[in-house]
Amino acid sequence: MFKNYVKMTWAVMRRRKFYTFISLFGISVTLAVLIVLTAFFDNTFASLYPEGRRDRSLYVHRIMQQDTVEGSNSTNISSMSRYFINTYISTLKTPEKVTAVANENTNIYINNQKSEVRIKYTDSNFWEITTFDFLEGKPFTLETFRGNDNAMIISSDIRDQYFGKDFPMVGKKIEIGANIFHIVGVVRGCPVTQSKFVVGDIYLPFTADKSLSKDQTYTGRYAAIILAKNKSELGAIQSEFASVLAKIPLQKEGDFKPSVIYVRPETALGDFIYSIAGKGAQSGKPLFFTILIAFTFLFMSLPALNLININISRIMERASEIGVRKAFGASAGALTAQFIIENIILTVFGGILALLLSTVVILYLNQKGIGNIPYLDLKINWTIASVAFLLSLIFGLLSGVYPAWRMAKLSVADALKN
Repeated sequence: MFKNYVKMTWAVMRRRKFYTFISLFGISVTLAVLIVLTAFFDNTFASLYPEGRRDRSLYVHRIMQQDTVEGSNSTNISSMSRYFINTYISTLKTPEKVTAVANENTNIYINNQKSEVRIKYTDSNFWEITTFDFLEGKPFTLETFRGNDNAMIISSDIRDQYFGKDFPMVGKKIEIGANIFHIVGVVRGCPVTQSKFVVGDIYLPFTADKSLSKDQTYTGRYAAIILAKNKSELGAIQSEFASVLAKIPLQKEGDFKPSVIYVRPETALGDFIYSIAGKGAQSGKPLFFTILIAFTFLFMSLPALNLININISRIMERASEIGVRKAFGASAGALTAQFIIENIILTVFGGILALLLSTVVILYLNQKGIGNIPYLDLKINWTIASVAFLLSLIFGLLSGVYPAWRMAKLSVADALKN
């Protein structure tokens, strides 16, 4: 039966080539856009270089304190201090390792050229949690911090831009502010889309951070990455930290006296969702996925409506066929199923074309980059291919149910008249 449906669909597609072209064009372009966006999504949150252990990592990038006493609802949201991370996160017993990372954008002179660079202040654990490839030199060690050594690690992007590709950099010096740092390593660059926690141009030991306060305050400019021994322990780490969080003493800062404090260790995706849709104890995931599904549905609905109109026109052209089949006893349900399956087959063809089109687009983006985003490494994996197939089925159902139902309602007399 299915083989007959495929043959009938192919015959209909060949009969009206213009309608077929319009249908496949709308389906393939719509699905190709969604596939490329899915590849971006996967690239941003999957365990890829330089975070090959992301699938067993948790991230904390902000602390939220609220004053809810006597009807007040003032809120203070900030990054964390190293004191808070060292005292309440690094002391957790379940994780394998914990690191603290701070960001700073500043202008410096490199090889007599002014440049705006992203500086990351890190510790030795950072290089054991991440999976950076060292093209030259080595990461920071404990001795780097004990000796207050002015060591520096740079990305290959900085090296290539200001010194030349494959230029030996270990031992070279770069001035930042009033200090001179010597380069001890060069890491392979990565796209800024990969992670706000680890991507930088220059990496310095946290002892070089002039804003580092010795006060025991909770707020600062640091974020934490927590590495679990395996993925199954992520929940245990979250539970352990929740018990620690409940015992953290509240700290008055100026006139602000919080009555509740929120800090959430989350996966990379969970942290992203919490940063844009979460608040307090609410993760924001229901709202985020509701909006994401609604956006996808609306994005697909416009071409689906156009395809519905085309399908109605094609079905009305086959009215005489429908009348004959009804006259010989074909039920409305059988005819409806036939036309829905035919439309799904058509959209699956469109999905195959969308995969081919999106592959070409992704290869182009990986080669050329987007604006100032080099090192893109977008891929179409089985997850993305499965999403494309699922979207094809949904698209086929959205655009095929109503025309099929309308066709099935035609009487034998009306159908034969047409």
